[in-house]
Amino acid sequence: MYDLDISLIFNGQRHKPVCKVNVAQAAQLAAADKFKDLIGHYPSSLPQNPNKISFVELDAKLEQWVKHFGPTLMYSTIHALKLPLHFPRARTHLLRVSVAYNENNAGDSDVGRFFNLDEVEVMSLESVAEIDKACKMSVDQLKTMREESESNGRGVVVATAVFCSPLAVQIVPFGSITGPHMKRIKWIENWEKNLRRCIETGNPSFGSV
Repeated sequence: MYDLDISLIFNGQRHKPVCKVNVAQAAQLAAADKFKDLIGHYPSSLPQNPNKISFVELDAKLEQWVKHFGPTLMYSTIHALKLPLHFPRARTHLLRVSVAYNENNAGDSDVGRFFNLDEVEVMSLESVAEIDKACKMSVDQLKTMREESESNGRGVVVATAVFCSPLAVQIVPFGSITGPHMKRIKWIENWEKNLRRCIETGNPSFGSV
């Protein structure tokens, strides 16, 4: 039903600029954790980490969680943006998903319950870019990826923006989105209910009801 490409989440060669941002952030997080180990607290220039795990652990768990829910985020973005009805929104909007670390997860095997869903909303790319410098950089890189994808005939790149304080935004891109693809898909109005159910249960099966 969804003849689309979710490999953009996992294939660094196809979204190298975003990966570079992630690598830079990982280095900063590791340095912040080392500072805390030595001094007893995080640098005052950084947001304080309210979780009982390190920045690096939080970032790693978020990456695992995003991979676990990759198809779920893609389907949610398609229906949140109403792409089967209004395909041009693929170029102007994204889905913002805000999550918080779930301290009650059952450990490393419980990837689907690492995070709880706080808020979810559709936002214009311009509005996301105004949130902070990291968001602006991510939106600019998303636009570049989209231009490259379309120029190579692979369709439009759409994205979910995952926010998890105190980490920087994580852009999750999905490729091979085309108008003809979307016309074959029935729009699911209750997409948010499906998304919340998936995250609450840890089950990535999006469903249609």
